Amino acid sequence: FAVVMQLTFPWRRRVLLASLAALLLTLWRRLRKRQSPDVAGGSEVQQDVVTDSRKASARLRWWQELNQVKPDLVLPDHLRNSEGLEVAAHRAVEAIAFERLKHGRDWLVRDSDYGAGERPPTHAAIKDKVNPAFARLTLEICAGDIMGCLANSKNILLVLDTPMYGTLRELVKIAPELRFCQQVVMPQADLHHYFEMVRNSEFYPGVRSQRLDHWLCANSSVGFRCLSAFFDYECRLIGARSARLCPAADVMRYFRFGYPAKPRAVFALTVGLEDPAPTC
Repeated sequence: FAVVMQLTFPWRRRVLLASLAALLLTLWRRLRKRQSPDVAGGSEVQQDVVTDSRKASARLRWWQELNQVKPDLVLPDHLRNSEGLEVAAHRAVEAIAFERLKHGRDWLVRDSDYGAGERPPTHAAIKDKVNPAFARLTLEICAGDIMGCLANSKNILLVLDTPMYGTLRELVKIAPELRFCQQVVMPQADLHHYFEMVRNSEFYPGVRSQRLDHWLCANSSVGFRCLSAFFDYECRLIGARSARLCPAADVMRYFRFGYPAKPRAVFALTVGLEDPAPTC
């Protein structure tokens, strides 16, 4: 019995030591596995940050290159009234318009204050009155035949509208063919609104992803003649200096570039008024 015990105890000791070693090895491996994802994850996060930074730089370069193709924003020489005398109020607004060209950046796109979808514009009550009147006068100057007047491909209707198509809806009521007419030109500077409008299958007008001032300058030599135009602004007459946006300058461009059709044309304007031209 004694001999057996002497032989057994060393064997048990070896087994116990081997078991402890195996247990420690297992625990070490498990701890290593737990740490490895964290280390790898940290590396992946760092790599993602680098990738996102490169993508952001690429998008910024693309945006800068894209803004190089915008048309030159210009304002033609001033006009005079029939007696050849400049009007004081006009001179004051003209001076502001020219001053606006020296400041800010006229980016290709600009976010609108109008809500897309179901939210109506802030001056919806006024639009409800102006839109039908604009459509009625357009029909009147076309002698009841808008599509006949649009037979000339350079005759157009120039309208600022929203994804709700409030103005176009009124035009379609009097001339259903305008529902899918590319000669109803709609410059749209808000990219979100632009894509809302072009995905709309109810209407298919000539929506252009451009600011109105860019559109007026880019197409000044095409020879378009506007049977009617509705500049429905959501800002003041003197506009936003930081964006070189000036409705007063756009009105001047419209007339000085010779866009109104002859002998008669309709021109409608909604804009906020303030000094120095309270009479405009």
